[in-house]
Amino acid sequence: MATIIHTPLAPGQFWTEYDFDRTNINLDEQLEVNVPGDRPLKLKTKPGFDPKISEENGRRVYRWTSSHLEREDDDKDKDKDKKKRKKKKPEDEVPAVQLTTFNSWEEIGRWYAGLDHDRRQPTPEIRAKADELTKGWAASRQGRGSL
Repeated sequence: MATIIHTPLAPGQFWTEYDFDRTNINLDEQLEVNVPGDRPLKLKTKPGFDPKISEENGRRVYRWTSSHLEREDDDKDKDKDKKKRKKKKPEDEVPAVQLTTFNSWEEIGRWYAGLDHDRRQPTPEIRAKADELTKGWAASRQGRGSL
């Protein structure tokens, strides 16, 4: 299976996460991320999941490979699943690979604020109703001090 993303949610940026299959027999699972060679990429991986990085035709290619070759019988799986649920640590829930082209949380915030800006502006009808409901309120508060 191949997933190719052509239209980003944030123009000029992308992010993704990936976790390798550990529940089924898998002979050869591969993940490849191919970006322009000069494109900064923030990458976080679980220990043991470092990519092989190569430069090819002006592009930087990150490649991961994995395999899972053991299948437990169903009775053992049920017992192990119960034990695993009890022993799971927060780091077990983190995907093997996380990456983004955003440089900081501030940059993500600026992008999201741009999406949200127009939606936060009241329509003329809502503005008129708010003015109607609060008419006289400011005048009645004068002389009473602050809240």
